Amino acid sequence: MITPNAACSPPARDRRVGARRPLLWVFIAAFVLCSLLDLISEAVGWDRAADVFRMLALPLLACALFAARPPITRTVVLLVGGLLFSWLGDSLGEFGFMVKIMLFLIAQWFFIGAFWSYRQRSLLRRPVAVLGYALLLVILTAVLIRRADELAIPVVVYGASLVTMAILASGLNRWGMIGGLCFVFSDTLLGMHRFYRLPAADLMDFLIMLSYLLAEAFLVRGVVAAAWHGQPRKGVRGRGRYHLRQPST
Repeated sequence: MITPNAACSPPARDRRVGARRPLLWVFIAAFVLCSLLDLISEAVGWDRAADVFRMLALPLLACALFAARPPITRTVVLLVGGLLFSWLGDSLGEFGFMVKIMLFLIAQWFFIGAFWSYRQRSLLRRPVAVLGYALLLVILTAVLIRRADELAIPVVVYGASLVTMAILASGLNRWGMIGGLCFVFSDTLLGMHRFYRLPAADLMDFLIMLSYLLAEAFLVRGVVAAAWHGQPRKGVRGRGRYHLRQPST
């Protein structure tokens, strides 16, 4: 049963059993191996191999998420939607940069919806931090739209969505915060490489994919950890106050 704003605090025995699920570790190992092969292929310029490993990485990460068996909350469902559209962006991005932007934009909206219930614990409660993210957005947007031409508006919309996601992801836990920042870093490199044609293309592809795969993995890790440790109760302000409920069966 999907619960909109509730997560679960399983008994200690359940957590121990979950930690020992062999299938979970199989999918984690497969994701890590596939990611490493993708990164090696990117670094040495094996484009065909990189395409194959890139297509496999996120499905394996999604399988690891399912194998972890977190409580099926709205956050988890929307996270899967974000992974799906990220994978579509990886798969169909070759049909044009605009296609890639639109698919990843939809992915960011799914992530925003997934992390929205954590907003009271996020950096939204820290005006200085929000100002820092906003300043970063303004600088990056100003740099990219100089070369974006007809893509200027999509770049602005995507940048605003990306930074919003990163701020909200900070409400999950430290894994979520790191994942959000990795996503910002990865897409910043992607934009700079796309519009400014930076040198060392293979190295840039390597760094873009490294930060992107880390971003997706950290966001999944953050959601799983947050799901097992409880979500903030809807409408309740303040840190450390949770509404915990056992999973429905």
